[in-house]
Amino acid sequence: RPEDSEAALDRQVNRLLDGAGGTALEAVRDTAQLVWGLDGVEARTRAQAAFVMAQAEVMGGDSRAALLWAERAVELAPTNDGYRRLLTDLRGSGP
Repeated sequence: RPEDSEAALDRQVNRLLDGAGGTALEAVRDTAQLVWGLDGVEARTRAQAAFVMAQAEVMGGDSRAALLWAERAVELAPTNDGYRRLLTDLRGSGP
């Protein structure tokens, strides 16, 4: 449900911060992709999902995918400093 999306993403961010790996990292990705694709989700929540995906891809070692997701997050929430910082960091690190 769209109204539960932010809480689900918050839980997944905490998993990332705890160093999620393996199947936990896949669960983070799955949740973020699910929220990203939900009908009726607000742009800020969709941006959060993209940000979570970007972070998960960084942790998974896929900098190209991380960059794409970070770009999506910034497109949807251009004033979010955290999203912009991640995008800048990823652009600076190169493929």
